[in-house]
Amino acid sequence: MEVSTQRPLEFNELLHVHAGLRSELTTLYELSLTLVDSVVSQNEAWRGHLNSLLQQFDFFYVIFNSHSKAEDDVILPALTTKVVCGIGELPHELEDQHEGHEKFFDDIKLHLLPLRTEKAQNIANAHKEQLKPLVEHIAMLIEQLRAKVMLHFRKEEEELLPLLLSNFSREELIDLVGRIVGERSSELMQHFITIMSKSLSANDRDVALGQIKEAARGTLFSRWLEAEAAISDHMLDKGLVDEHKCRSVVQEPSPYRCKHYQRRCEILAPCCNKYFACRVCHDEFYENVVGQIHTVNRYKIERIRCLVCKTEQPVGKSCISCKVSFSKYSCLVCRLYDDCEKRSIYHCPFCNVCRAGKNLGEDYYHCMKCNACVNVNHREHRCVEKCLESSCPICFSDMFSSTIPIKELPCGHFMHRTCFQNYTKNGFKCPICRKAIINMRNHWQQFDSIIENYLCTMKIQNRMVNFETRFIQCNECSLSGNATRPVLKDIPYSIPFKCPQCATYNTTH
Repeated sequence: MEVSTQRPLEFNELLHVHAGLRSELTTLYELSLTLVDSVVSQNEAWRGHLNSLLQQFDFFYVIFNSHSKAEDDVILPALTTKVVCGIGELPHELEDQHEGHEKFFDDIKLHLLPLRTEKAQNIANAHKEQLKPLVEHIAMLIEQLRAKVMLHFRKEEEELLPLLLSNFSREELIDLVGRIVGERSSELMQHFITIMSKSLSANDRDVALGQIKEAARGTLFSRWLEAEAAISDHMLDKGLVDEHKCRSVVQEPSPYRCKHYQRRCEILAPCCNKYFACRVCHDEFYENVVGQIHTVNRYKIERIRCLVCKTEQPVGKSCISCKVSFSKYSCLVCRLYDDCEKRSIYHCPFCNVCRAGKNLGEDYYHCMKCNACVNVNHREHRCVEKCLESSCPICFSDMFSSTIPIKELPCGHFMHRTCFQNYTKNGFKCPICRKAIINMRNHWQQFDSIIENYLCTMKIQNRMVNFETRFIQCNECSLSGNATRPVLKDIPYSIPFKCPQCATYNTTH
């Protein structure tokens, strides 16, 4: 299908990100100049300027790398596919567009290393001019990086963006955005939203968020945004911004009372106004002891109690009284705390729940069509719309918010991993679509051997073989039609009809 090249500029995601990155890079450059001035002069605030520079460089490095990775892994391969299909041309220069950026970052990181040491931080004001050659060289490297990146952005906007707009429909572009943000963790999403909020006008900011919301339609991304905004407002009101960093956290051992998670606090269930070790403990208590199906809404939990000093307090990452950290992993959206070193947990901003795994972009990504977190090894999976927004076909319990790992079946459906392990001891068909969910190749070959041996035996004995023809439907390839099989006598079990199209025995008649 030919796509018009005169289409108006209606997709600005690349421009929005570039505007935010330009602003952050300019801030980094200005901080480097400020540090040089404070080191050369008698300004005693140079340590604060140094820390600001280090934090800004680390921040920019993370978001710029994420942006570059999105271009290399999603945008350029998609454009290349269009070129293979004969639509448009991909300039050779764009294929190596990020060459050299990493070298600049590596040089700057190498020169920043001495400034990260305790010795550099504690150097006396009278001797701080010893750092002058180093900080001046770092400022020069940052200036060179700024020039190269700014040129790179302009080149992308003049060459890459027109190619995207001329060769992709708006729906395809929104799908690309969905694939990009599906690889970004909640922390990275916060970073990108922050830089766009700082650099864009209110109207452009709404447009940028609107395009992300459109790409994430059908997910819980909007709820995550609301939850993050509420948490930020609460922290600002209480003066607890990034409290796990600005507070002196004490890691004290404490008897863990929860069999599901290791934590130093317990939650107050808003539904019954009682304290429980965790929400799963609450649900199990009512189901197993009281005999009721009664679940707590994790998002409505507002108060917790420290297990070390027994102080009741609002939800937070560390105790407001004894300063003990409740856990190494703390999610204030889900009110989840866990101190187990062997377990990795991340919060998905699109599911708006915490999942088991390292993070989005590492071992999982969020598929917008399935509205599910999928292992990166299954990128070519078969999409089933909102596949997790249903019950497990075996135990009929909720899968979306389940703490039990989910198993993706070859047919694209899902069930709990434990349910899969138990079910496949005696069955091999998906309870939903009836396709095989385990490798049945050896079984089909065994059926072939049985039939072949039976026919050979009947031929040797010079006995007649009867055949029957039935109308069948294949569960694997969906073929509907007639199939023929020999009538096997003296066989203690029945062998299904073999599909004449896909040669499997997963058929019904």
